[in-house]
Amino acid sequence: QGDVYQGDAGQTLTFSTLTPPYTTTFAEQADFSGGNLQARWRHAFSATSELEAQIYYDRMERDEATNGQTQDTFDFDLQHRFAWSENQDIIWGLGYRFIQDRIRNSPYVGLIPDHRDLNLFSAFIHDEIKLQEQLFLTLGARFEHNDYTGFEIQPNARLAWTPDDRHTIWGAISRAVRTPSRADADLYNDLSVIPPNTPANPQPFPALVTVNGNPAILSESLIAYELGYRFNPHPRFSLDLAGFFNIYDNLRTVREDQPYFEVAPPSHLVLPLTFVNQMSGHTYGLELATDWRPLEKWRLRTAYTYFQANLRLDDGSIDVLSLSAAEGSSPRQQFSLFSTLDLSDRLEFDLWFRSVGALRDPPVDRYATLDARLGWKPYKDVELAIVGQNLLDSPHLEYGSAFTNSASTEVERGVYVRLDWRF
Repeated sequence: QGDVYQGDAGQTLTFSTLTPPYTTTFAEQADFSGGNLQARWRHAFSATSELEAQIYYDRMERDEATNGQTQDTFDFDLQHRFAWSENQDIIWGLGYRFIQDRIRNSPYVGLIPDHRDLNLFSAFIHDEIKLQEQLFLTLGARFEHNDYTGFEIQPNARLAWTPDDRHTIWGAISRAVRTPSRADADLYNDLSVIPPNTPANPQPFPALVTVNGNPAILSESLIAYELGYRFNPHPRFSLDLAGFFNIYDNLRTVREDQPYFEVAPPSHLVLPLTFVNQMSGHTYGLELATDWRPLEKWRLRTAYTYFQANLRLDDGSIDVLSLSAAEGSSPRQQFSLFSTLDLSDRLEFDLWFRSVGALRDPPVDRYATLDARLGWKPYKDVELAIVGQNLLDSPHLEYGSAFTNSASTEVERGVYVRLDWRF
C-alpha cells in the first residue's frame, strides 16, 4: 500500500537582525509534498508460530523561502511470534532504519552539516509468562544502536493479576530513552539580538544570542513506575485507573559558552548557547478512563489526566529558561469526552470535547474545544464526511516554543468536507 500527498501552509516567521529594529517578521508559504510505500509479508508456520516482515519507504520534501528539506527514509522490520511452552509466548524481532536528508540552510537557522546519512539498528524481545492461572508476568527489552550515542537498552517488566473476570491489577517498571535528534547535535540558530545601550546590554554594539547543537550530547533517560486497576462490572462498561511516577535524567538544557566579538559589519558581540544534558527530576500523575455503551450503537469514552513535574538543574547550570519551559509546557489537568453514535448502518455522528489546563511556559490560557463529524457511507469503500472543528471557542493558542522562529499559530474555528475511497 502507499500514499502520496501535496499541500501548502502559511506561517509567520520572525528572525533576529543586527540593525534596528533588530527583528524582521514576514509571512511566507511553505510547500510540502511526499509519499510512502509499504509492503508486508506474513507466514504462519503453525497455529502458535508466525513470521512477519515489513518494508517501508518514505520521501518528504518541504520548500520555504528561507529553508528547505528533502528526506528519504527506508525501514525494515522482522518479527517472529511463537509459543515457547503452554504457559509462555515469545515475540522477538530485528529492525533497521536508514535516513538520508539534505537541508537548504538560511543565514539565521539551519543544520551543519547540511547532509547526513543516519543508521538505526534495533532488536527486541517480549516474553509473556503465565505464572499461575490468574497471574501473568511480561518481560522485555529493546536494544538500539544509533549514530549519535551508540548502544541503548530499554528493558521493561509488567505483572498483572486477574482474580476474576471483572478485576485486573497490574504494575510495571520500564526504562526509555530519547536519543538525540538532528537539531540536538547539528543546529545553529540566531535566537535573539539584545539592542545596544540597554540594561541587558550596556555595550555600544548589539549582542547576538545563538543556540548551537552539540555532537556530544547524550540521550535523555526515563525510569517509569506504573500501577493500575481495571474494573469491568458490566459488558458495556469499563473503568481504568492508573498512577505513574517517572524519574528523568540527562534532560536537555543549554550552556553559556565564552562570548566573543565579531568585527564583520555591523560589529557585534556573540553570546553562544550550546545544548547539554544538565537537568533531572521526576514527574507523577494520575490517569482515569471510562468506556460505556449506553446503547448498542452509542459509545461514550472519557479520559482525565492529572500531571505534576518537579525538575532541577544540575550543579553549575544556570539555565532557568529550560527549567521553566520543561516544567510549564504540560497542562496540570486535561479532560476529554468522545461520543460515537451510529444513526444508521451508513450514517455516523461523532462528538469530541476537550478541556485543557493552562500552560505556564510558554504562557497559554486554558481552553475548551468541541469537534463534530457527520459521516455517510454510500458504499462499503467510500465515505463522505463533514467535520467541524473548534466549535465552542474563538481562535486560541494551544502551544508555543522558545527555540523556533515560526510564530505560534492560533487554532481557528473551521469546517471541511472529506472524501475517502479505499481500494
